[in-house]
Amino acid sequence: MQERIQHIVDESADVTEASRRLEEEARHCRELYDYLTGPALPRLCYAAVSQTYRDNRQKVWTAPNYTKGGNGHRVASHAQTLLDFPLPGGKRLRDATSQDLQEAAEFYSKQAADMSAKSAWLTRVAERVGGNKVVDVMDADDLDKLRRQEEAKAA
Repeated sequence: MQERIQHIVDESADVTEASRRLEEEARHCRELYDYLTGPALPRLCYAAVSQTYRDNRQKVWTAPNYTKGGNGHRVASHAQTLLDFPLPGGKRLRDATSQDLQEAAEFYSKQAADMSAKSAWLTRVAERVGGNKVVDVMDADDLDKLRRQEEAKAA
């Protein structure tokens, strides 16, 4: 199966085209479909549940808009309060202990720091690249050096 996937990748212009072609082929070949989805099913289920938790957090976090012509659906969905805010592991804020809250705060802090470092790194790469493609201006070592510099700044 991996050879089949490699062939599609080799014959495609980019990851989007390759993904589309692989999906199309998998929908017509049960063996390929099972090969792709079997190992991924636990991750797909986790992703679906995680997305639902993120959606639930957003509903609780975003204040309702009561203005005329506002987002009425948010008012209805906001029957919950911040006490219903789901922490990263799924526990509701109302049931959290101090340790649960500290762990959640650390989770979000690490996530924010990681995103900030990636943002700074991509900004630095963009400055170096100008109007060119990255591959025309930098190699993997250059990129790694910039990444390490940004990580050091964040530390």
